[in-house]
Amino acid sequence: MKDSRTDGIFLEQKAERKPARGLLLLVWIACLTVLMSGNAFASNKPAKVKKLKAKAYEKSVQLTWEASSDASGYEIYMRKAYMNGSYKLIARIKKKSTTQYLKKKLKIGKKYSFYIVAYKKKNGKKYYSAHSNVARATTKVLTPDAVQGVIGASISKQAIFTWKAVYGATGYDILQKTNGKYHKIKTVKKPAATIKNLKNGTTYTFRIRAIREKGGYKAKGKGYTISIKVETLETQSQRLITRDIYSVQITETATLDRLDGNGSVTLYAGTVCGVAWKNYEYGDSSNDHVPLYFVLDDGTKLEGRTGICTQLDDLYWNHSKAFGPLVAEYYVNVMYPQSSESNWMLWINYYTQYCYVFRRTKVGAKWKHYATWETATGKYGMTQTPRGELSIVKKSQRYYFPKGGGAYGLWASHLTGEGNAIHGPRRNSDGSYIDPSEIGYPISSGCARLMDEYAKFVYDNMPLGTRVLVA
Repeated sequence: MKDSRTDGIFLEQKAERKPARGLLLLVWIACLTVLMSGNAFASNKPAKVKKLKAKAYEKSVQLTWEASSDASGYEIYMRKAYMNGSYKLIARIKKKSTTQYLKKKLKIGKKYSFYIVAYKKKNGKKYYSAHSNVARATTKVLTPDAVQGVIGASISKQAIFTWKAVYGATGYDILQKTNGKYHKIKTVKKPAATIKNLKNGTTYTFRIRAIREKGGYKAKGKGYTISIKVETLETQSQRLITRDIYSVQITETATLDRLDGNGSVTLYAGTVCGVAWKNYEYGDSSNDHVPLYFVLDDGTKLEGRTGICTQLDDLYWNHSKAFGPLVAEYYVNVMYPQSSESNWMLWINYYTQYCYVFRRTKVGAKWKHYATWETATGKYGMTQTPRGELSIVKKSQRYYFPKGGGAYGLWASHLTGEGNAIHGPRRNSDGSYIDPSEIGYPISSGCARLMDEYAKFVYDNMPLGTRVLVA
């Protein structure tokens, strides 16, 4: 027979265990829910933005980064380091494919820090990634490019410079070298400068650099160095008539004084040396020159004397640098004033193998330099282009060369005399060029060659009677 108390206790204990099991089940379900919700949160979190970079300009910073693989967009935060402030949201980008952003309206010379957070939208909620690396940048005045294309000239006690304008430059520093060091002598706003109070006959070295000044800050570009000998325009122009050095052979023995005053030198018949001719009269199309001085191989200069030599060919000439506009203008306005039946004038120069073009506003006005073109004159001492004050007397679109086998040049402007013209490069009978690279060398049979576009310019714009100075 069972004890009723025992049964009662057993039933009571059984009743108590039943709710305990239910509680355990509830706890287990709750934990599983938390774990599941945590896994779902982790899957919604976008990947972190990588490789954030910042490139500074004057008043802006360009940000670039790698796209987050599963982001909906990005939020960009910035801190102004110079204000020791906290990061603030400055932009929200809604396209996940966007990987750059330009922050504008910043201050020059200040430090800024940036980071980016990717976000992802899902089921009406927004999930954020960890923030990217911090990218820092300091805005600064941009350094201007180096000065290029400097042209230097001089007149009495002055050096004059022009150069190509540098994009973004607010001015230019001019520095002069003294005792081995450069010091700034002036700042100009435009790409031109004149330095005064210099000594004639002295060579000076200058450096020109572009500068940019903004917001109290200054950046300097790389300098261009140039040396120039200061001389009067008269001195420079006078030298132009003595620049052609020819090769000659002495025909009779002669004793000539040295120009430096250190005695004399005997030149024997048959000796080959150089001579600097002096044109004693412009309009001398027969090329009859007076020897200004003779030049030996060691550079010794001897007095000039007529009737003791015969011309061979050119000893040397220099096509590397054209005469400057100021010198060219002085030469045709002052040294040898040129008249013309039109308001155009050409100076074809043997020594440099350049054609200098001048224009004036009206008859009687000063000639102003218009352009400088490469040319090819006649061969020295053989088939030279007639020297002197010539003129354009007729024109022909095609000029067939005597004994040229059908070869011709386009846009011919014929000069005073027989068989000489300004025209384009030589062409074969089929129209192909023979050798346009000859332009710039004394190689023709007496004509003055120009590139076609320049020969056509003369043909189209310069009327008959236009002065052509060959010297």
